[in-house]
Amino acid sequence: MTAQLQVDSQVTAAALSKAAFRASEYLGLKQKEFGQIIGLSPTKVSHLWSAHYTLNPSIKSEWENSILFIRLFTSIDAILGEKEAARTWLRGENIALGDSPFNLIQSVEGLVHVVNYVDSSGNSF
Repeated sequence: MTAQLQVDSQVTAAALSKAAFRASEYLGLKQKEFGQIIGLSPTKVSHLWSAHYTLNPSIKSEWENSILFIRLFTSIDAILGEKEAARTWLRGENIALGDSPFNLIQSVEGLVHVVNYVDSSGNSF
């Protein structure tokens, strides 16, 4: 039973890692920017991007920030539906948020705030 839980955990970590990487690519983030958002060192980000590192569920901050980041991505993608629109929205000034979403998501508080804003916006923002 313990071996199965370990395998399931490894599969989940690999899936989350791949999803976070793909979301960052879709949104046009550089490695340094992505690392800042989810709280990974440049070395870990480099290894994640080359598939030599998977996010660690035991490291609560990187795990939870990655989940929030993916949640933000999926919401933006569902509302805007295209890569360029998502990238423009992320980097553009947002009057309702008081700054660009990109600037805000550099902190955990800002990431949570932007996720809540997008979730509450329904089908448009």
